Amino acid sequence: MLVCCVAITAGACDSQTSPPPPVVTPPDGNETITGVERIGWDQRAGNAAELAAIGYVLYVDGNRASLTDVTCGTASTASGFACSGRLPALAPGAHTLQLASTVNDAGVLESERSASLSVTVVRQVAGERVVRRHLLPEHLLDRLGEHHLREAVGTE
Repeated sequence: MLVCCVAITAGACDSQTSPPPPVVTPPDGNETITGVERIGWDQRAGNAAELAAIGYVLYVDGNRASLTDVTCGTASTASGFACSGRLPALAPGAHTLQLASTVNDAGVLESERSASLSVTVVRQVAGERVVRRHLLPEHLLDRLGEHHLREAVGTE
């Protein structure tokens, strides 16, 4: 399981400055995934309203894509709010992933990209039992609650 922690620090969004870039601590080496996982990070924000104003993008091999189905916990810790988002469809093979945060302040302002996460996507064999897992560090799983703890088991 890919375990990474992203801490995106966003200051007050009332000046025309880009949010600080995500800080990623990628695991050693390459991680094998199926492409149906969620990716998680800690999001620093002063409060829930500030958190709600932050958007996220994912760069896959340098190509920008919106990060969808983003959810964040309701309680903040010293690390920030626990957040996760659904990975976009990824072709089989090796990929480099980077996160960035965005705010809309008289136009979209985007942070620098995070450190790179190296993954290899493997395709499922038809009829194979698949466990959809989260790419979330354990501390984020604990903080996101039961909704994100459940693993969906299905067939592809």
